[in-house]
Amino acid sequence: GARILAVVDAYDSMTSDRSYRPALSVKEATKRLLAGAGSQLDGRLVTEWIAVMDKGSAELEIAGSAEEGRALHE
Repeated sequence: GARILAVVDAYDSMTSDRSYRPALSVKEATKRLLAGAGSQLDGRLVTEWIAVMDKGSAELEIAGSAEEGRALHE
């Protein structure tokens, strides 16, 4: 469980604004997770987290497209 939390916490920290730096983009955070995979973070879990995030992004895009389509027909 702690290994999962380490990956998710690292991602959240990188993609959130901090007082000392702005949030990183998803692309940059993903690159940094991959850089730490196998040393600082569990490599298998990093790969799984990226897959989950990619799936979530695709679902949001599909949902957004459907909402735009409905708005055009109203």
